[in-house]
Amino acid sequence: MIKIFKNFLIFLILICSLKSFAQLPACPNNLVFFQTNPIQAYNPLLPISASNPSVMVPNVTSGGGGLAYGPNIFAAGPSPTFFTTMGSNYAYWNGAAWITTTVTTGNASAVNIGVGPGCMYNLVGFTGQVYMTNG
Repeated sequence: MIKIFKNFLIFLILICSLKSFAQLPACPNNLVFFQTNPIQAYNPLLPISASNPSVMVPNVTSGGGGLAYGPNIFAAGPSPTFFTTMGSNYAYWNGAAWITTTVTTGNASAVNIGVGPGCMYNLVGFTGQVYMTNG
């Protein structure tokens, strides 16, 4: 009985993983981004070297927390762009500087951010509270 249940569970996981698709934006040049100061871009197709990872976006000057990439809901451009939180507000990269918005994250600890179609989400990791804004 346990073996049948185990096999069913494996089958269920495989089916769910085959049928689940996310609508995620494509990252520029298929790079992987690291929230370091400065933000770095890693090309997984190249070996690690002095130039890989490379600096992608200069320092987040106000101690930004969290990093997301997606459609810009706060301005006409650039889009897609990078987002972070600064203090209790969202900020985005305009191509030359970090622009802090007047839109609050809902909680200063909500730094686990993500971008969806026309909205941003953030999570307070230690409580599970989720906040959402459409800008």
